[in-house]
Amino acid sequence: MKFLCNLLHPVYCLIDSVPELPYFFLAMLFVFTETADKARHVLALLLIYVSVGLAVGIAMKCLLKTERPKERYRIYVIGYDIPSLHTVIAVGLVFFAYFLNPVYSLLLAPVALLYMHSRICLGYHTKTAVVVGAITGAVVGSAAGSLLWKIDIPEGIETLFIILVLTIPLLATYLRILNQRRMRQC
Repeated sequence: MKFLCNLLHPVYCLIDSVPELPYFFLAMLFVFTETADKARHVLALLLIYVSVGLAVGIAMKCLLKTERPKERYRIYVIGYDIPSLHTVIAVGLVFFAYFLNPVYSLLLAPVALLYMHSRICLGYHTKTAVVVGAITGAVVGSAAGSLLWKIDIPEGIETLFIILVLTIPLLATYLRILNQRRMRQC
């Protein structure tokens, strides 16, 4: 495992710095290969899924209040170990995407595994936090995937959600990079 951690360290630092990057590229691929209506609907549902996944993960962190193996964030709520939010979202997205097209799940599964392994190799989470994050992600992603695809969202709301899907990750990445510079990580 140490060899693999060392070999993939640059990839893991990239994941840590810009976790949205592979999903952004997959979303753009989806946008350019599907109809505009379908792409708009999927991206709007993606915002709902990610919001629910983060809310569940943050609520669990607040309830469990477990210490991280290594200080990562100075933000009180997300500074806890269990569950790994990266893992909740990455694994949950695999299950969420299955309801859209199982092929997308197959494309996302290796990315989720890289995210899971990165959290352990970088020392930001325990194995327990990653396993709990994966289980949480699978449950939330499956529930969201089975329920959300049935929702009909007005076009104006979908458009607003798309704007948020594209701007929130950019803002989060900017804030994360500022935090990493302060903490001098990766």
